[in-house]
Amino acid sequence: MRTVAAQATGVLVLLLGGCTLGSDGPSPTHATPSDAGPSVTERQLLGTWGATPKTARGPNTPYIRFNYDGTFAGYDGCNSVGGTWALDPAPATVTAKVESSTLVGCPRNRVVSFTGMRVDGTALSYTVDGKTKTMQRRTETPATMFLVDNDTDQLVAVPAPIWPSLDVRTPRARTAAAIEALMAGEPMKGRTYSTYWGTFCRRGTGVKSIEQTSARVTVTLTGSGGALCDLSAEGHALQRQQLAWTVVENLGIDPRTPVRLMHGRDFRMWEEDVVADRAYLAPAIE
Repeated sequence: MRTVAAQATGVLVLLLGGCTLGSDGPSPTHATPSDAGPSVTERQLLGTWGATPKTARGPNTPYIRFNYDGTFAGYDGCNSVGGTWALDPAPATVTAKVESSTLVGCPRNRVVSFTGMRVDGTALSYTVDGKTKTMQRRTETPATMFLVDNDTDQLVAVPAPIWPSLDVRTPRARTAAAIEALMAGEPMKGRTYSTYWGTFCRRGTGVKSIEQTSARVTVTLTGSGGALCDLSAEGHALQRQQLAWTVVENLGIDPRTPVRLMHGRDFRMWEEDVVADRAYLAPAIE
């Protein structure tokens, strides 16, 4: 199945308030402070809505997954699509640009329109052949990684971008996938979150093994990823905490468990093991 660039732009209107849907498609209302509806933050939007990538089949099981780096992936009932998105937090508008799509020929009434989607509470509404349907936000997260909030320098748990074909049913598999997502990420200019593991800070290209004992968790990396990283002392501390929290959260273990980072050549990347510290975490948002 081949992939092509699609010259299409959709506007996903998350109608928690302050937006209207006209005959020509979604059009955000220029709300005043008195009539503006509740705002939506990136933390409330990130993750998967609808089916899972593995179970999406047919027009009744679409999904869309918003990633922290401004990209999205989804299934419209016929083709897998992907692109970029931007959030206007109040009045809760997401502008999505479809940049790629598979080429499967389908009847028009099987294809979900990602234009004019609306949210009311936890339901995301969309249209199929003129009929309105809804998808729910999925509460479970296949894998979680901890990123740095660029405004507060605190750590925030967000869903890790996971390939649909990746098996993350076990805690170790989820942990490895989340660590690799950390290393694959880049500091994003103009975005809300960053990872201190991208570019020269990556320190590895994959996870060789994760060994868990009563004393510690040992993560061994593969590859010769960059070892140079121009971070302050606080930046290095945040980088270590990103790894520690990502490990203990996905393994589901006591946060006080020390985490040791090893290179593929069997030497320790850090002189001391790191322990997850709640002082680095941002307050949770329900």
